[in-house]
Amino acid sequence: MQNKMARVVAEPNSTDDISRILKRRGQKMFEQTDNQKKLEQLDIDSVLANAELHQTEEAEQIQADGGEEFLKAFDFVDIKVDDLTWDDIIPKDQLEEIKAEEKRKDDDVYLAEVIEQNRPRKRHAPAETPDSREERKAKRLARAQVHIDDGEDENSSLDPKRPLGEKEYRALSRAFLRFGDMDDSEDLILEDARLQTRDRETVRAALREITEKANSLVQESLDQLDAMKQAGKNPTKKEQKAVLFDHHGVKRLNAWTIVERPPDMRLIRSITTALPDFRTFRLPEATKLADYSCMWGAREDGMLLVGIARHGFGAWTQIRDDTELGLGDKFFLEEHRVERKTQRLQTDEKATKSPGAVHLVRRAEYLMSVLRNKYNNNATARRAVDNHHRNNKRNTRVSGSGSVSASPAPSSSRRPENPRKGHREADRSRQRSHTHGGREGSDRHHTPSHDRPRSGLDNRPRHRLSDASNDDIRRRRGHENGGSSKEDMAFMFFKPIVATLKQVSMITAKNYPNKNERAQKLRLTLVKIGEFIRNTLDGQQSMPSLEVRLWDHVSLNYWPNKDASGAKLQLMFNKVMEASKASKASNGTSA
Repeated sequence: MQNKMARVVAEPNSTDDISRILKRRGQKMFEQTDNQKKLEQLDIDSVLANAELHQTEEAEQIQADGGEEFLKAFDFVDIKVDDLTWDDIIPKDQLEEIKAEEKRKDDDVYLAEVIEQNRPRKRHAPAETPDSREERKAKRLARAQVHIDDGEDENSSLDPKRPLGEKEYRALSRAFLRFGDMDDSEDLILEDARLQTRDRETVRAALREITEKANSLVQESLDQLDAMKQAGKNPTKKEQKAVLFDHHGVKRLNAWTIVERPPDMRLIRSITTALPDFRTFRLPEATKLADYSCMWGAREDGMLLVGIARHGFGAWTQIRDDTELGLGDKFFLEEHRVERKTQRLQTDEKATKSPGAVHLVRRAEYLMSVLRNKYNNNATARRAVDNHHRNNKRNTRVSGSGSVSASPAPSSSRRPENPRKGHREADRSRQRSHTHGGREGSDRHHTPSHDRPRSGLDNRPRHRLSDASNDDIRRRRGHENGGSSKEDMAFMFFKPIVATLKQVSMITAKNYPNKNERAQKLRLTLVKIGEFIRNTLDGQQSMPSLEVRLWDHVSLNYWPNKDASGAKLQLMFNKVMEASKASKASNGTSA
């Protein structure tokens, strides 16, 4: 017992001892026994009332602990445990380190929360899926249709003869430029402009305001150019820029386009509707080739014009979806969209497919200019076109006092011919401020350049504004006599080495600043092209003339230096081959 008491009195001298004591005491403290229950049921008052006073005498050699009976008396004593903290248990130096570590962690957490709260908020874009995109598009179109229907319901009670607003003027001008002729396509124009509920005479009067103003501005521009020429000054491209004007809030209307579009559309409709089979329509006078990423020849040009006659100028989606025209795989109208650009960046497909909407506008304007030039030089054909709207039985209307067409007539008294020469602006729908910014040659890759053909009715002297050399002009005129079928054959002839031809078109001073390296590249590709031509034509009759035409095709469409004609390229190839033979012969002799 003495040893037992000595162990209890001894103080712990290590952290392990403290932890062990705390665990033992804690386990003993929360142990489930009946002692506490007995203590709670003990009646203190009854014990005190029945208590007896006893006086005992202690033996001389009594033990210090009072004996076993004395210790049992404490079994029912409720002891109070002091609330000890770790500050009383853990050593001071270790406690300070622990508190410092906890404070550092709390500071880091607080700092991270403050940074997160002050960080600029970014919207997390939802994952794009084709279904969700199509669903949003359908909802947007539905809302737009509801808005249109509501607007029609609101306007149905208004006076149909009220003046047109800015939005209606804009829609009317856009529809007019699409279909071009109010006499032949009045219903289509009103439907496209959503003006079916308006009074037709009011709409015609509004359209007449636009066309008369455009004719007036065009005539003023022509008078200014004539005055400059009479003064001995040649007009520059800047001085022959597009004639733009504003009307009732509609910005940048192109006067030239408004004047020229109606007779052009009448001409196309009269030609295409007179054909027994529209699939046979071709325009052999269109000698300028379209350099697109797909095969594009005379058939595609013809079907493009037929589509314009059917669906209107600029209705590329409807023309593409017209299965009878067969142009579904020839139009690439989605290439400019962000998702298509992102898709090209993520794949090996770096080049943009053509033709897109801009290319189709340029090609259509070029083909219309060729038609205009062809039929303006033919008086009989011109009269047939001028009277086309009168002879068209499908669109004949009974008029009481005689209807007035808002479309200007194509005669010289109503529509002056355009004296300008050069490239017109690509997209008339955008109504940009300049039309002659295009460049000839390789600068307009994938985009066919086109000069406006001149009308035979306007014989005034004109200043030639062409960047092409005389040799280039001579070669172009030579191709006009051959027609587009020969050019198609030339493209098919060079199809096996089309990669080499595209490679030579990229050998420019910009891509190869080093002259020696550029010359070496041109020499190697020239040899490849020349050997392909000679090996393919080996044994063919009329080989010299055919070889010259093939070299002309290479110089016109692929060679980076447009001043080099086909004959020059052929001469260069012959010199390179002779030098190569001489070098081989000298090496054989020395050996």
